Amino acid sequence: GTPEGADRSAHTRSVERRFEEQLALGLRRFHDACAVKPRFVFFPMNAIQFGCSDLRSAWRLARRLGADVDLRVWEGDPSVDGVLCLLRRLDGAIGMRFHAVVFALAARCGVIGIDYRPGEKDKVGFVLDDSGRGECCTRIDQLDADWLVERLRILCAAAPGRP
Repeated sequence: GTPEGADRSAHTRSVERRFEEQLALGLRRFHDACAVKPRFVFFPMNAIQFGCSDLRSAWRLARRLGADVDLRVWEGDPSVDGVLCLLRRLDGAIGMRFHAVVFALAARCGVIGIDYRPGEKDKVGFVLDDSGRGECCTRIDQLDADWLVERLRILCAAAPGRP
């Protein structure tokens, strides 16, 4: 189980730190292996909502990746149409939130899911299971850079317009 009180906060920070390390390492390895360098777009939820934004995670990821990896952080608060327009242009998406995964599926964008509830499968995993793509999901506390690189490779190989 998950620890209580201060131990729970420390555990959460530890899971988050490890996740960000593995995510950055996976994205870096994928970038380095690509002949045509990928562009990553971080689309935070609640970008303009003070105190509840994913922007902090986006900027920590950007620092971990360094300037030579093309990571764009979308800081605006786009409409649903804007999100769908972006998703239709991507080779793939990594979604950690239920609605991100649902939107990617609706836009017929290949998606890798990461459940953000440590220790148990949650909404992201369930929706990918229901769509027949359960192998494309892991949990935040289990993300492994090698797994991510392989999933990205498979996802991009299946993207429209790819050989």
